[in-house]
Amino acid sequence: MPNVYLDHNATTPLLPEVREAMQVYLGDQWFNPSSGHRGAKLVRKAIEESRAQVARLLGATPEEIIFTSGGTESINTALRMVDQKGARILTTAAEHSAAYETLQELAKERGIEVVSIGVGADGLLDLEELARELKVEGNYLLNILWANNETGVVQPLAEIIDMAHQAGVPVHVDAVQAAGKMPLSPAIAAADYVSISGHKINGPKGIGALMVRKARRFSSLISGGGQEQKRRGGTENVPGIIGLGKACELIVDGAGDEGLSSVAAKRDRLEKGLTDQLECRVNGNEAPRLANTSSITFPGCHAEGLLLLLEDAGLICSTGSACSTGKLQPSRVLTAMGLSRADAKSTLRFSLSQLTTDQEIDHALEVIPKAVAKLKSVQSPIAGPVVVYRPKS
Repeated sequence: MPNVYLDHNATTPLLPEVREAMQVYLGDQWFNPSSGHRGAKLVRKAIEESRAQVARLLGATPEEIIFTSGGTESINTALRMVDQKGARILTTAAEHSAAYETLQELAKERGIEVVSIGVGADGLLDLEELARELKVEGNYLLNILWANNETGVVQPLAEIIDMAHQAGVPVHVDAVQAAGKMPLSPAIAAADYVSISGHKINGPKGIGALMVRKARRFSSLISGGGQEQKRRGGTENVPGIIGLGKACELIVDGAGDEGLSSVAAKRDRLEKGLTDQLECRVNGNEAPRLANTSSITFPGCHAEGLLLLLEDAGLICSTGSACSTGKLQPSRVLTAMGLSRADAKSTLRFSLSQLTTDQEIDHALEVIPKAVAKLKSVQSPIAGPVVVYRPKS
């Protein structure tokens, strides 16, 4: 059968409705929205309609939405507004690299104190530790990844925001993985800053948005040109903005539990089928999770070797850790949850969508046990990267 794609947390296919909405702005309506002629004004109107669509998803007003190049830029913009030396930013030990690496740079370049709150074995934030740190003076921001991209674990956002606000600390929510995969309201309504990305919600790549509440501080990351009400310089990515707006509209119009329940049922069937057949563990399964995400550790199996075997068998997924210069490094998220380095290097992430079919789950349940058995029969104990040799055709 054709490739089974179970890597929707990495990126999602462009929906036909989104492509159709973008098409006119890749063709006839190619004008610069900052120009003063009639065609440009029509493009500007379309941008503002898209802004309203994004605002509707995030429970915001259109004026609170700033278009960016993607989730990473949105996160950077929110975090880099803290520029006072000695200021504290609270975050978690299970953040996405877009926040983690930015915070490391802020600590080095600006003398920002970055305080990482621990997570439990279930991946949930230690709320008692958070409460203690919120009492310390000098907190300027709490950064929180709402739904983890690796494990799907969903943090209790409403409670976290309430704790922060009681301490007078604004909150930035990385909702890149949450958007489109779970209901955002009412919890998101209390957030001060929210980041989303187009290509995670069946929209185009190269576009995202940052929501900034009117009463909150803001400083531009990119200057020049005066676009986005002088909040983000540079000629707008019009087709991307239109696509993002359409993707958000489709989420809102299709909101409901039926589709998410169907995805969760497929994910649960995948997990049960694998745990029944194999020695494996589901990470974060005791916490609330995204309906589509499954992080599974196959003890003793090199994840990168398993990935190659599965791709040869027509199944696309991803590791639970990041690759750096060709070497598989243990995931910060998984080790923060207490997994050993070896187990973290033996973990795969399967991420589904409403496009995933029962037949694709059947295929996964057929090929994964075979790949695990094959790999265990030929590999050496986990000590470093493994090379899986494919015979020449």
